[in-house]
Amino acid sequence: TRVAPGVGADEKPYKAGVTQIQKATGLPVIPMATNTGVFYPKGKWCKKPGRVVFEFLPAIEPSDERGSKETLKQLEKAIEEASNKLAEEAYSSLAQKKKPLIIRKALVGLILLFVAYSGFWLYTARALENSYINWITGLQHEPSIKRVQSTDLHINGYPGKIRVYLPHLRIKSHEGELDIKDINAQGWPFPKSLIELQTGIISTGMNQWKNPIIYDFLRADFNFWNNELTIHKAVLERRGARASLSGTIALQTPAHYPEINLDILLTGYEIFLMELIDKEIIKRKQAMMTAMALKALERKNGLQTGIATRGNRLYLGPLLIHQFPEYRY
Repeated sequence: TRVAPGVGADEKPYKAGVTQIQKATGLPVIPMATNTGVFYPKGKWCKKPGRVVFEFLPAIEPSDERGSKETLKQLEKAIEEASNKLAEEAYSSLAQKKKPLIIRKALVGLILLFVAYSGFWLYTARALENSYINWITGLQHEPSIKRVQSTDLHINGYPGKIRVYLPHLRIKSHEGELDIKDINAQGWPFPKSLIELQTGIISTGMNQWKNPIIYDFLRADFNFWNNELTIHKAVLERRGARASLSGTIALQTPAHYPEINLDILLTGYEIFLMELIDKEIIKRKQAMMTAMALKALERKNGLQTGIATRGNRLYLGPLLIHQFPEYRY
């Protein structure tokens, strides 16, 4: 009967019937070795492609001097040795075929992976462009917004990081104006991937201010997931005054105002306060009181504190700096 390759006569002894047939007929026994078990294993439906060999060995002639046991041992030895040799050759041929097969499968896998990545990259880029257009359209229909001016959004970088460039964005509301130039952002098109942002000059102004406040640049590394903005590091700089931020901002809450939890490091804020006085944004007495309060929070490397919401109130350290309108159900 068929046995698995490598299973010898010690485990599956040969049947003695063949020696009795030879004794009765006086005919030679012709041993046959094969490697079929390598390609079509016993008890399995799966077959492997390859060259099946049936090798007919030298005949074992009948002999009055040799008993049935000796004949059976001679038969076993001839078939087992030849079959093992054929099996080794078959396994060697399979191994040689397997290498290029593995390479082909790997290449096919890489091609499919690249095609999937390309489709996802293009889908993400298109979704990003549509999201920006929808956001601008939504702003234009806001009652509080008077005018929105935006240049076209430029997206490139394939097949690397998605790179976004917006030359100019200007939003004018009934209360003030925001103007940002040279907005650059880049990041991989994967969920939770880090986004690197760099802007040019940022100008912010309120109607009651004499002049707008102009910042040199904003640079930030952040990611956005599940309506939460995680700022790893952000730097806003203006003529020697610098604010470094890190933390989280949850943008969608039941109270309809953001939940803010940020760490902030301020350097050169005294110069900034003086400019706020010159622009008549805050009064001198108010600025002096603010400077005294902030001085108490100073450390060796600058003013280090937190910006956080408690309910609908926004605090800079212990100082209340803004109050969001309460949402009533």
